[in-house]
Amino acid sequence: MRALIIEDSGSINDWISLVVRKISKNTKCDCATEAEEALAFLEHNTYDYIICDIDIPRISGPEILLQSELHGAKILFISSLSAYQERIEPCITAGLNVLAFQQKPFLPEQLQDFLNA
Repeated sequence: MRALIIEDSGSINDWISLVVRKISKNTKCDCATEAEEALAFLEHNTYDYIICDIDIPRISGPEILLQSELHGAKILFISSLSAYQERIEPCITAGLNVLAFQQKPFLPEQLQDFLNA
């Protein structure tokens, strides 16, 4: 399994990566803190899971994913804001595999629910 974590906070990125690898020991995690880095990862790799912050500087998380070929990756959007639906609606309309939204902060068990979906 392979996961991409797109989160502009390095410490949150590290925590999510640690939790994902603890839950699913066979999962390799790539972490991007900037839109350009995320786009490069998505151009050169295929992912089973993408955990993506909605608010990434310069290009939003949904815009990053809409610009990429995702090959059926399961997507979890995360944000500290509770108003998210209209921001991720274009991804749902485009047929991306958006499984969930999780408001930050969240518990490891909530990530486990996403990974087991």
